[in-house]
Amino acid sequence: MYSSLKKKTMSVQIVFLSGFLVLISLFSRSFVGLSYQGLLLGELIVGFGFVLSGIILLSPKNIFAKNNISNELFIVYKLIVITFIISTLYFESNYFDTYIYKTSSYIWMASYMFYSGFLFRDKADAKILASTIWVCQPFLYLFSTGQYPDKVILFFNTYSDKFQFPKASDTLLVLIISNLLIKKFYRAYYLHTLFSSTALFLPLFLFQSRGTFISLIAFLFIEIIFNSKIIFVSLKSIWYLIIFFIIFTLSSFHTSGLSYEEDIFLENSTISQEISESVIKLANKNDQRNVFLSFYFMDGRIYSEDTTTNWRLDIWQDVVLDLRTKEQILIGYGYDSIIPVMLDLSKPGRLGRDGNNENVHNFIINILARGGVIQILFFVAFYFFIFKSSFKTSSMYYVYPLVVPSLLNGLTDINFEGVQFPFLYYIMLGFFIKDKS
Repeated sequence: MYSSLKKKTMSVQIVFLSGFLVLISLFSRSFVGLSYQGLLLGELIVGFGFVLSGIILLSPKNIFAKNNISNELFIVYKLIVITFIISTLYFESNYFDTYIYKTSSYIWMASYMFYSGFLFRDKADAKILASTIWVCQPFLYLFSTGQYPDKVILFFNTYSDKFQFPKASDTLLVLIISNLLIKKFYRAYYLHTLFSSTALFLPLFLFQSRGTFISLIAFLFIEIIFNSKIIFVSLKSIWYLIIFFIIFTLSSFHTSGLSYEEDIFLENSTISQEISESVIKLANKNDQRNVFLSFYFMDGRIYSEDTTTNWRLDIWQDVVLDLRTKEQILIGYGYDSIIPVMLDLSKPGRLGRDGNNENVHNFIINILARGGVIQILFFVAFYFFIFKSSFKTSSMYYVYPLVVPSLLNGLTDINFEGVQFPFLYYIMLGFFIKDKS
């Protein structure tokens, strides 16, 4: 009786979670911003992740062994949680201040990987996602190219704290996951969907975000390597190339009339005229620098001729320099307040148009700023054991193409500091790590 009740309970959780993932895939930031009496859905997701992390911290070893999650990975995650506890004790943080849980959300969201590995008993549990999330692809393309339903916009403007068109990074993750699920459950159609979907979204990403464009190229490259024996041993490769070229061309024509700016400027910041003028002055000093791929080194710092990239490089280097100056490079700033360099009055524009931007747009720099080099090393170990767990098993062919492009994209975006991206990412990562079939 107990076994039957447990099975039904887990089945209900899987059905609920599947529907939840589809809604997040379609509406991303707008969906997690839904609120009831001032409490945001995204806050509940982070809060549940915090509770899961506490359970994991107190759990005995080997509890996740059957889920292909090694003891080393389990212990490393515990150590990451412990670094948060030590940091808050050292900086005398107020545990009743919800801000410290917001700034440390990248820790709590990782707990969903363990929850997913525990919840999904076999690959059939996620089979429905293979078709439902794949259906999200054309809708996301339409939403991103201006075909967003007015009634849906009105709904989120009314009930969410923020309406937002699909971000390139969120769309990228849905695209990667849906393709990997198709590969697992409907392999006969996989290469067709791989080349057609990437061809469809590449022109869009090129307009929206170059970082996301490069990440999708990386995903396609990894998948071509993993499937090289199929792609390059028959005349089908010519057919895939034709499909790719036709769809890419049509999508390029469709998106060519759109006007996109780098989302950092569109959503988070306006670079002041003062900064722009200083960048121009630096760019004109051609006799003092050698430019490589828009980057150059001068006066002990790295610059870029691209204004957006230069804006980010300036922040990242200031974080490292400030941590070293304050001798906090090992432990970071903690979680109590905004990263100090974002408030630098000599560098206006960092807080964005609305004054609410706190993100450094790089998940490594963010971890360094919050938890220092010590926590960075634990996260390196965390991903090392993820790769080790999947190496030489079939899960490698799903974990690698999910993790590598996602982390690459996180080097220039705020996706891992949000809610919708890491929730979807870690849920599917846990499923792919567990699956060995």
